[in-house]
Amino acid sequence: MAAKIVRFPHKTPPVVPLAQFIRLGEQSHKRVSSLFVEGHLAANRVVVDASRLRYLRSQIKQFKEAGVEVVLDTKAAELAAPLKFAGSAKDVPWSQVSGGDLVGMPYYLSGHPSDIYGQIARCAVEYGVDAVLSPGHFLGDKNCDSWLDVDRAGCIQLRAALDREGGRHIAIDYLLIVPHLMLNDATARQNIMNALADLPFDNLWIRASGFGNDSPAQPTVAFISALTKLHNLGRPIITDYLGGLIGEAVMALGAASGFAHGVGESERFDARQWHNPPKERDPEKSGGRAIRISLAAINKSLTVKEYETLLSATGGKRLLLPSSHVAGLRTAADIIAEPKILASREAVSNFNALNDVPNAHRATHFIQHRMESAVERARQIKNLTPKPEIARSKDVDPEKLMTRMSKLHKDMSRQSNSLTELYEKLKDAGTSARAVHRLSSLEERARGGKS
Repeated sequence: MAAKIVRFPHKTPPVVPLAQFIRLGEQSHKRVSSLFVEGHLAANRVVVDASRLRYLRSQIKQFKEAGVEVVLDTKAAELAAPLKFAGSAKDVPWSQVSGGDLVGMPYYLSGHPSDIYGQIARCAVEYGVDAVLSPGHFLGDKNCDSWLDVDRAGCIQLRAALDREGGRHIAIDYLLIVPHLMLNDATARQNIMNALADLPFDNLWIRASGFGNDSPAQPTVAFISALTKLHNLGRPIITDYLGGLIGEAVMALGAASGFAHGVGESERFDARQWHNPPKERDPEKSGGRAIRISLAAINKSLTVKEYETLLSATGGKRLLLPSSHVAGLRTAADIIAEPKILASREAVSNFNALNDVPNAHRATHFIQHRMESAVERARQIKNLTPKPEIARSKDVDPEKLMTRMSKLHKDMSRQSNSLTELYEKLKDAGTSARAVHRLSSLEERARGGKS
């Protein structure tokens, strides 16, 4: 009699979801909000800058009605920094506490009559946000060495204020703003973990000064390795001001649970000069940022003139235009006119591609497909020969431009090799950041549930 073969059901490897938080931006908040309405930005989570709240009331309502999670950034770090307070940070609703003298620590101390935590809580309730980033400050601030203690106490006070003001259902995410090199120090990391261990927050947001989407291989490997050491806190980790290829790499290798970035911006952070007073603006110089074209395929942005110069080369359009038509973007002129549509579409598309891969395969999939594809595309671009007459008409030095493209290819090759080697070291450890899961119901939070 033939043996009876018992077939067990095939188990699909688990797909633990990642999180993408889109920052609406200081200057581009209205345009980014409209991208959502127009269907170009399929965002599930957004971060609203407190200095722009009064302009975004209707947009926040639209986000909420669509089921999008809204996180409030209090801009506390900027309020306490001389260099940043001179900018848009002074427009937050609580900027006039203590007679407007916000640069420094005293107004954050417990018992101060300004009650900034109460103001934040009331604002969070009024606008109906889902979570608030706890007021965090730059731990590398040369003017103050006790921000960690202040921020720790502030997280507790904010929780009490939210509960008191009718925001018991509103979550807190802890914002850790730290020099990226400090994360590499075992003693510093342990001190941070000890300080945060028992605080009432869901997700740990890490904004690493001196680090970003343009960081080279060695700092990237060190950053990923350091984050894995923070997993012992047992909280999901969100990397803030970090998008693109490097932000994806951090998640792919299991070091972070998600990332927060803008649309073609807010992908790098640097607070090393925040303690300095602002420089007087030169009235002869025009304000505002230059328009840049974000090219997710090679993790690079170019000025419009540089982009047009590369497009003039034989094969340039094949390498620099989207492979499939994005709605409303059929030509280079369309992209130049609406660069944020391309940036938003590609940011969400690349995130979704990574998010759909089972955890066990994310690192290899990212390295073999996303990373190697970017290296190969950069190799082909560095070999382009822009038309000299076009370069002259755009006032672009073609030799310098192509030297930068060659450097980009070399840097990306090093990134790929380093990430492959790091993965070989990490895969046996089996470490992975906890998944982000927001508890929005009052009953669950009241029972003491954690994400």
